[in-house]
Order: sequence, then C-alpha cells, then structure tokens
Amino acid sequence: MRKFFFFILLLIAFNVFAIDRIALVIGNADYDYKIDQLENPVNDAKDIAASLEELGFDDVTRVYDADKTTMKEAIEKFGSQLNEDTISLFYYAGHAKQLHTVNYLLPIHSIKAIKKNFTNLSEPEKLERFNDEAINLTPLIKLIEDGNSKLNIIILDACRDNSISGAQEGLSKMLLVSKNTLIAYSTSPGKKADDYINLQDGGKSRNSPYTTQLLKFIKTPNQLIESMLKDVGSALDTETNGDQLPWVEHNLTSNFCFNDVDGGCAKILIPILDIPFLDGLYNIKVKDLDNGDHYIGQMKNGMFNGKGVMKFTNGATYEGNFLDNKKSGFGTLTQPNGNSYEGNFLNDKKD
Repeated sequence: MRKFFFFILLLIAFNVFAIDRIALVIGNADYDYKIDQLENPVNDAKDIAASLEELGFDDVTRVYDADKTTMKEAIEKFGSQLNEDTISLFYYAGHAKQLHTVNYLLPIHSIKAIKKNFTNLSEPEKLERFNDEAINLTPLIKLIEDGNSKLNIIILDACRDNSISGAQEGLSKMLLVSKNTLIAYSTSPGKKADDYINLQDGGKSRNSPYTTQLLKFIKTPNQLIESMLKDVGSALDTETNGDQLPWVEHNLTSNFCFNDVDGGCAKILIPILDIPFLDGLYNIKVKDLDNGDHYIGQMKNGMFNGKGVMKFTNGATYEGNFLDNKKSGFGTLTQPNGNSYEGNFLNDKKD
C-alpha cells in the first residue's frame, strides 16, 4: 500500500454573486410547559438571521415560536424557492428528539401533545404520535435536497434538554448525506446541547454555547465552511470543558465561504492527506441502481466491497459491510418503520 500526500485545487467554486442565497431560520423557545421553556433559541435565530443578511444572503425568512402548522408552511415555502441557481441554508434552534434513530424537531405545542399517555403507547403508536405532532427531519432534508441547489447547509442547534421520557436523547446521525449537502449538529449524536452559558457576573449568555461560537467565526474572511465549523467545534470544546462536541456530516464537492472576499474562496488549496491506494479499491463511490436504490461507499472491480451505505427505495437503509454487492459482515439494517437489526450478515441475510 502506498500513501501520497498532495494538494487539490478545487477549480469549481460557488460564484456567490451569480446565485441567490436563501435561508430559513427558526427559533422555538416558548414551549407549553415551563420546565421546557428555553432562554435563547429566539435570540439565536435573530442573531443568525442578521449575520446572514450582513453576509449577503438575499432572502432570509425568520420564524419564531412556531407551532407545527407554521413550521410546516414555512418549510414548504422555503423548499419551493430552491432551484439550481440557489444556495440554501436551514437553521433551527430549539428542542429536538430522536425515536428509534428517527430525528424530530419539536414545535412549541408538541411536547404537551406527545407526552399524553406516551409511556403507555406501543412503539408504533409512539412513532405515529411523533409524526403527528413534530417535524420529521428526514423528509425535511429530502425536500431541501430535491430543490437541486448548488449547496445545502443545514444547521441544527437543537437537542436541548426536555421533559419527554421514553425517547432517546439528542439526535442520531443521518445515514446518507447527498452531494453538496452539509449538516452541522450542535453536539454529538445522542447527546444534549446547552441552552446558555453561565456568566461570571451571575447572568446568562444571550446565545447558546454553539451559536455563540458560530456567530464568532461565521464572518471570517475566505474561510471554508468546513474549516470554520472545525474552529467552532474547537472553541466550543474548550468553552464547555469537553461536555459538548459538535458533529458535522457533509458531501461537498466545491468550495464555499460565508464571507468570500474578492473571490478568495475559490483559490483555497484543500490538503488531502494520507490517502491509501489499493489495487482496484476506490475510497468512496456513489452509485444509483436501476431499481432506484442508492449506494455510497467502497467498491472493488465494479462491485460493492468494503464499508458502505445502501438506501433502498422502500425507505429501508443498511449501513455496514458489503462483499460482492451483498450485505456481508457486521452492519445495521433499519426498516422504514424505524425498527432496526444490528449484527452479522451473510449473503444478504441475517447470519
């Protein structure tokens, strides 16, 4: 095995002056129960929206303390604005929850409705309750990706502690991120994010710890979004003494800087280090099958071999090891209803 160290100049960069930058910014704080009410999401949303406008975003929609109907209408309108000549940004601050690895954003009246006899419900009934009262993140992201924007940025300052028991904490990672999509989470999968910072004078910060750092770094001139978010994460790690570590998933193929000065973003060299070259093995490939299934992962000799993710047309997802196009080895198969199996597979079957 040989390893090469080299630099790639990404020649394709976004001309931010030739396309529209469109954002939807949502902040939910005024929840039904006092115990679930939050200090900062509306402040976070207001300050992020103002920064985006300063950075040249053409259309920034603000939504504060929204019920499900209001959120759904805003999201659908946002999706209808997207096309091949746009860059999209979706920002959400507020409560969120996962149930069987399905992620949900919580409108202001949802917690009270979800909690009603929740622990007495069957698992399918719990999923139905969440789908009725909350915003399922998976179709939201699909709606954004289907807009075919040049770039999709999704920032989730969520996972703040709430009173719903019987569901998992935080958010789970997305199994498949489409081309030119970036998802930034304020904390690691399954972890909670803080709502504020306790100040030395006894007061509380105006913004959440994550958005505080995001506002600090987002205006840095000619800094790639990936690098900017690393700086956010490093600063947040220090600020919280390691208690809150952000998470980023992306599949970007071009440069993007929030503050592109004199076209400098397009000229940035991206270091690609320590890449193994194995005979016939490519690191990552994306393949759409004739039946509509979608694969991203390692391939050898034109077949799925190694680690990868398969998203099936029926809504199921498999993440794990493949051998000659078949599920073989350790992996996780998640069904459309949220039920999952984690274990060994052999020739496409559970071993």
